[in-house]
Amino acid sequence: SAITGITPIPGTPVNWTGSWSGYSDTSNLDPANGCTFAEGPDVWFEVTVPANAKLTVNDNEVGTGPATVLHAVDSCGDLAICPFSAPNTVSWYNEDPSNPATVVVGVETISSSVTAGTIDLDFTVTAPIPAGDACGTAYAISTFPYLQTHNFSTYDPAWPFDPSCAAAAGNDIWFEVDVPAGEVLFLEANPFGGADVAVYIADSCPVAGCVASSADPDVANWYNSGTTPATVYAVVKAIDPSDNFADVAISLNVTAASPGDFCSGATVVDLTATTPQNWTGDFSAFTDGFLGGTGCSGVAVGPEAWFEVTIPADYWLNIANSGAVDAELQVLDACTTSDCLAAGTNSIWWHNPDPTNPATVMVAVEGDGIIAGGLDIDFLTTNIAPDCYFDGGTYEDSMLPMDLFYDYSYGQAIYYAADLCGAGTIQQISWDYNGMGAETETIDIYLANTTKTTFASTSDWVAVGSLTLVYSGTYQVTTTAGWHTVTLDTPFVYNGTDNLLVAVDKNTGSYISYDYNFYAVSVTGNRSIVVSEDGSDISPSAPPTWGYIQPYVPNILLEF
Repeated sequence: SAITGITPIPGTPVNWTGSWSGYSDTSNLDPANGCTFAEGPDVWFEVTVPANAKLTVNDNEVGTGPATVLHAVDSCGDLAICPFSAPNTVSWYNEDPSNPATVVVGVETISSSVTAGTIDLDFTVTAPIPAGDACGTAYAISTFPYLQTHNFSTYDPAWPFDPSCAAAAGNDIWFEVDVPAGEVLFLEANPFGGADVAVYIADSCPVAGCVASSADPDVANWYNSGTTPATVYAVVKAIDPSDNFADVAISLNVTAASPGDFCSGATVVDLTATTPQNWTGDFSAFTDGFLGGTGCSGVAVGPEAWFEVTIPADYWLNIANSGAVDAELQVLDACTTSDCLAAGTNSIWWHNPDPTNPATVMVAVEGDGIIAGGLDIDFLTTNIAPDCYFDGGTYEDSMLPMDLFYDYSYGQAIYYAADLCGAGTIQQISWDYNGMGAETETIDIYLANTTKTTFASTSDWVAVGSLTLVYSGTYQVTTTAGWHTVTLDTPFVYNGTDNLLVAVDKNTGSYISYDYNFYAVSVTGNRSIVVSEDGSDISPSAPPTWGYIQPYVPNILLEF
């Protein structure tokens, strides 16, 4: 039941006044649909906008009346999507070059306690839409490199809501770029005065989604892997409306991509003949266009070299860097979905579990915080399962895999599939002890394939009924620091796809020095849970809920 008849024309704005006493809260627009949150009374308008024109609606009571947010919506109702929604003012674009269009605009007070106050709104249209202010009027850039400083205040927020893109709510600046086949577009933004920005590259207008976007760092790249030129749209957007008056230096460049500089143009490494191959190069030949695969332990920020690697059925792939600088290595299932199969620094393993068919994977070799440095990468395959390490940690207070300072302990730790070496049958487990003293413990070891990624609370134990008891007996550590091994009573089949949960129940009933500890790796998220006490044995069937969750997992060596 919106108010109709709002038909501004260029140079003749429409003013509308009223009182909040005549309106109530009739809409609950969802922030998940791009709508700025508010919960007070609202008033709605149906506005006709001329062809190729921008509508701007301003609340003239800013600072004197109730605080408001303004929405331009795609439909009426609580499930409406807000392509444009912001405090105090909102813009909407009719990019049809020939026909007027109608949009529904809602004005809503932020507070639910508002029962009175003046409503004073101006509806203004600008035609034609200013250059660079929207997708349809994007600056056409044909001379490179392009470097220009813009001020956000010249533009309005024209970026439509899309959950696939980096989040930002301020003004945005648009560019149209033709990218030849086999070349890459580089977009970089450098804001002044501490402003925060996001950068986007879209492959259509109107925008259906992002082919690249980033809010930190303010860099996006797109590689045209096709055989014909492609037109894309580069956008720089203030993350917060408070930065809508900031200056930003924008750099655009289109150049030929180096071999292996992007996933779509990866260097081919064929290991089906099981002959090792070596590749050498320098990070300075590559660019940063990748933020890490889904499920990888960490994200590096730096240039990456790409490889397409094929290995035989039921073989293990090892990738090792012995170059002058460290490299973060990731094995991924594809260029598009980029699910992480394995990840690590300088050396990783991955197993092709298919007993019949070769497998092709994508490999990203990435620098972290560097722009240059020599690489020396060996690619090899073997049908002999490797020793699988997830180690390097030096933290000694995790109380895992067992707490030697208490009579009894029980703990669970999650190892991501990308941290391990792929599918296989685990025969032995070793933990990394500091060698402060000798001790023999009575323990039970449980393993499980799990989709669990973190522990949410100290009661978030994985039920022992879903675990497999693989060892029950003694475990000995000595005064020699390093790996101390147990051979499993029941070898465990790890599927290589799920994460691996390792649980240890210490039943000894005695304790030794606080200094007798195992080394642990710092990880992202609370990937371990542990409880320890004196006097009473801890039952894995009903573990206490007053222990600890922590972002550490013990250094571990798995032997297949």
